[in-house]
Amino acid sequence: ITPAELCLNSPKVLLDGRTINSIAGRGKYEGLGIIDNLYFDPAVAGVGNHIITYSYLTPQGCADTVKKTIRVLDIPEVDRGEDLNILLAGEKQIKAKVLKGQNLSYQWSPSQGLSDDKILNPIASPTETTKYILTVTSPQGCVIAEEVMVNVYI
Repeated sequence: ITPAELCLNSPKVLLDGRTINSIAGRGKYEGLGIIDNLYFDPAVAGVGNHIITYSYLTPQGCADTVKKTIRVLDIPEVDRGEDLNILLAGEKQIKAKVLKGQNLSYQWSPSQGLSDDKILNPIASPTETTKYILTVTSPQGCVIAEEVMVNVYI
């Protein structure tokens, strides 16, 4: 039907019962997160395990039902902190905070002007105004991104 695990912020997924059975007929999906009998939307379903049922009927009256569990994984949540103002040749620590999630990995981009691009709170000392993007990834692969602007003044 669809992948067994999706992140809460993943786009909706087209459900295709034909991957189960190539015989002509009509099918219907049921379960939390089903939209228009075509899609599974993890944001509508919410975090947790969801049983999706696909019921199928051929023109000859043969019926079958398939059930599959889709697990919706929670996403990390981070407060990016405030945008920063520094003087040229100055530095300030970015004060981002984890609000939800454990064992997260961090990646700042661009890395220029940062003390370390793989920690939550690097020290910023860019030579020009820079928009930094923090990408946070959970151990299950769920990703969010936040932006912090560091304004440099002469």
